[in-house]
Amino acid sequence: MKRVAIIGGGWAGLACAHGLTEACRQAGEPAEIWLFEASPHAGGRARGIRWETSLGETPIDNGQHLLIGAYSQTWKLLRTVGVPLDQAWSDSALHWAAYTPDQDSGYALLRIPPQAWPWRFLGQSFPPFTDRRLAQPWSLLSRLSLANLLRHAIQSNWQATGTVFHWLSQLAMPERVRLQFWRPLIEGALNTDWRQASASVCLRVIKDSLTGPAGSTNCWHPKADLSQNAIEPLWRWLETRQTKVVSRCRIAALRPSTPASPGSDSGSGPSRWQLQVHPSSQDQALTFGLKDQTFDAVVLATPAYEADRLWRQSSLQETPAIGRARSLDWRGVMTLYIHLSQAQAALLGPATQWLCSLPGLGDRTHVGLARSPSENGSQVVSMVASGLCSQDDRSVIADSLWRSAEHYLRPLSIANLKALPYRFTDDPRATWACTAAFTDAAGYAPADLDDASLTGVSGLYRAADDLTYGYPACIEAAVRSGQASARRVHQHLGLA
Repeated sequence: MKRVAIIGGGWAGLACAHGLTEACRQAGEPAEIWLFEASPHAGGRARGIRWETSLGETPIDNGQHLLIGAYSQTWKLLRTVGVPLDQAWSDSALHWAAYTPDQDSGYALLRIPPQAWPWRFLGQSFPPFTDRRLAQPWSLLSRLSLANLLRHAIQSNWQATGTVFHWLSQLAMPERVRLQFWRPLIEGALNTDWRQASASVCLRVIKDSLTGPAGSTNCWHPKADLSQNAIEPLWRWLETRQTKVVSRCRIAALRPSTPASPGSDSGSGPSRWQLQVHPSSQDQALTFGLKDQTFDAVVLATPAYEADRLWRQSSLQETPAIGRARSLDWRGVMTLYIHLSQAQAALLGPATQWLCSLPGLGDRTHVGLARSPSENGSQVVSMVASGLCSQDDRSVIADSLWRSAEHYLRPLSIANLKALPYRFTDDPRATWACTAAFTDAAGYAPADLDDASLTGVSGLYRAADDLTYGYPACIEAAVRSGQASARRVHQHLGLA
């Protein structure tokens, strides 16, 4: 029986294991699939955390993750493993707003209704402004500038090169629209300074969202957390299909048991691999009988920096694919969570799913806000600063998050917000910068998405959110990459 190792239990690794399990079942050719996760919990950089406060236990995620209806493969994957989306998740029309914390008034920007194209666009261009705190709606000229942008996008077949900043400048976009809408939108969605962000990826996201089926722009929230309503059902599904899922097992290096073949995936026969387990994981290796096991294929379903570490420690020959992974520019995300009681949440009125601001932190940083409900009726307000560079002063970022929270939570008339239950998370390598220099480079867009999983060494593959052409760092990109690597492995094993 063929044997496959998938290293990494995040969204890409789980999607790969699921796709490979299903492909083998449909082909009537079983394979022994192993999934290794170094931490105690699967989900990687997008999973749930249980937070106990004076208001009770509430679910939060390790960083605020925005999921929209256009994430077709993510929702298909969850439905396949039995997640009842209508019961476990809630969705609503996406609202965007922007404000400047140092000013008293805000700016209502956008509400995208769930109707199908083109009615969704018409509602998006002429939204109802119902929040009295956001007192300065756009002019008709500013709104029509969005129509002009979409006209150009359609005429160009949704193709563009260069940066978002350059692209918008060519369209003579009004400065107010660029600063209050496009800048925070791009820096929030792509985690990248808009003067460097990829216009091609920006257009792909807009196209999928605005021209997709009804509900493509809706914002989805798990009613509990990402682990309970996504990761754990996936994990259980794999276990019931005899996939060997091993947590707390850190892989230190790979060792080819037959010579690896540099070059194309169709080299001189598949190499077989052995896994060298980190000393801290030896007990798990013994429990699962990993010693002396060899694998016909290995998938590195880890962040690029972890794949690079494994590559180096395995003394593998350098390839263009791993060099590209090494070139990623990593960015941090800091999140402030504030737990509100049910009564306090009611004072804020309907939830704004994502609120962007320009908090005066220089040219790189924006702040986003999301509100997610808890089971006991309370709500968690998440203030998020993303796209952070290593040199950014975290104390300044934290202060800006508090100032933004004070502005947004003014209706509560709370003199000291720090008296409420709160916590910070800070991940310095939460995501990668989706720059035009990266996405416009030769080799970024392979003719076949499945080719992106190739590493240049026979029997060795990658799955990660940086491999899905046209998508920034997001859950949908990780899922699609995992599915692509599963197809490649299935073909490599001769089971397709």
